[in-house]
Amino acid sequence: MLTYLHIENVAVIERADIEMRKGLTVLTGETGAGKSIIVDAISFVTGGRGSRDIIRTGASRARVSAEFDGGDNAVCELLKQIQAENEDGTILLQRDLSADGRNSVRINGVPAPLAMLREIGSRLINIHGQHENQSLLDPRAHLGYLDLYGKAEKELEQYKVIYEKAVALRRQIKDFRENEEKKLHELDLLKYRINEIEQAAITEGELEELTALEKKLRNMEKLTAALSGAEAVLQQDGTVSAVGTALSLMNNAKELLPELEQLWERLSTAYYELQDISGEISSQLYSLDSGENIDNVGDRLDEIKKIYRKYGGSYEAVMAQLAEAKEEAERIELVSENVAEAEQMLSQLTKELLEKAETLSEKRKAISNELSERINAELHFLAMEKAQFSVSLKRKVNAKGGVLFGADGIDECEFMIATNSGESVKPLAKTASGGELSRIMLSIKNILAESDTVGTLIFDEVDSGVSGKAGKKLAEKLQQVSKNRQVICVTHLPQIAAYAANHLVVVKGEKEGRTFTSASLLDGAQRAEEIARIITGGAITKAALENAEEMINGANAERTGKK
Repeated sequence: MLTYLHIENVAVIERADIEMRKGLTVLTGETGAGKSIIVDAISFVTGGRGSRDIIRTGASRARVSAEFDGGDNAVCELLKQIQAENEDGTILLQRDLSADGRNSVRINGVPAPLAMLREIGSRLINIHGQHENQSLLDPRAHLGYLDLYGKAEKELEQYKVIYEKAVALRRQIKDFRENEEKKLHELDLLKYRINEIEQAAITEGELEELTALEKKLRNMEKLTAALSGAEAVLQQDGTVSAVGTALSLMNNAKELLPELEQLWERLSTAYYELQDISGEISSQLYSLDSGENIDNVGDRLDEIKKIYRKYGGSYEAVMAQLAEAKEEAERIELVSENVAEAEQMLSQLTKELLEKAETLSEKRKAISNELSERINAELHFLAMEKAQFSVSLKRKVNAKGGVLFGADGIDECEFMIATNSGESVKPLAKTASGGELSRIMLSIKNILAESDTVGTLIFDEVDSGVSGKAGKKLAEKLQQVSKNRQVICVTHLPQIAAYAANHLVVVKGEKEGRTFTSASLLDGAQRAEEIARIITGGAITKAALENAEEMINGANAERTGKK
């Protein structure tokens, strides 16, 4: 249940702090005072749409906070996901919208994404506005109402799983059949690509190795001259031999003078290092003649570079393109080779789909009769005693008269009604007036509310097009619904206002050239004056005041059972 609402810089509301109570709460006030702004603010803080247009002129941001006394198990699980549980079970939602369009959301003080706010908000509050009545005029929405009432989610989900598989497979078959020539040409290109890369048989690091080898071969003459010269200096010119002779002489000298030991060790190290270097030079000189032909190396390099240019510029990119080409070619070949098998599989899926669709359809038939009876009872209570509401279910058929599968099954659903005796039922869009639509929607909402755990229902001008006896019945129904959950209603009807357990009046005024809107809770005397104003539409007369007091007393007596 919503217990507290804080609104800051939303449209003409600079600041409002509103305490909400259980039971039926009505919001009244002059047209344009800002009653619907309060409903919009509640929608905003529970994840509804919010544009920068809602920010009060001159303000840098809009802020709305709403406190609830708790939620159902699903809400508790969502709070756990973001570690935002409160020990006392309360839930505080806060949403800011800055002038640059950025949203800031906090749930129990914890930053949260807007999607999470929307998910939690939908489980705390259900808002019904005038625009929602239009969904009653659209038969495409009727099946959703029927499934929601009948709790057909399980059967619908089972149907949808198979339906999506069948659609995907049918699309795949159709795509191949319609584009077979194109696909076969694509397959030829893929095979050419695969063959070209595989024929090249490039190994990882081969480009780098061949580049180094080519450089070596191109400079063979210079390398040979340099290494031969170095070898000659060390070996033929006797450099290593001379150092060896010096080492032998120093060995004799250190026997006579021990201080020469360190010098002898250094010379010894140099001698053996020169021997090793000389051997390495000879080995390198010998290995220069590898038998490789520079033309062959160049041709191989050109082949590798060509493949690299065509397929990504690196060994890794070439291998990735090869794998991708093989996978795509395999897919095309598989579809090509198994179209008949796929069509057989589609046939089997279609049979399964029909079975699931029939199960769903049978459940809808059963619950359609029950829903019709429930709505008729509600409408009769709401002063539409002659109304006959029914749910029309028909099977979808294609151009050839066969079953037509849709995302929601094989049924077409449309709400039908006859509002007067002797008339045949017709589609709502062709029969129901605005006031009748409001009562039908309230009936549906009331029935559907029995199966959900939403603690607060909000009706924005559900009384549109309703007056007199129908208005009183509407008030009684709203009061009846409020026994099990919090109901907040924006109204222009004195009958509904009289039944309220809590009455908020919304007033628009002007101060220092700026428009301000405020909301305040009325006491007994103030309630009578406000209801009298609604009755007369302006000045409060003695007769209107007496009428208002009589309406309040009568509503209180009915609510408490003390007539």
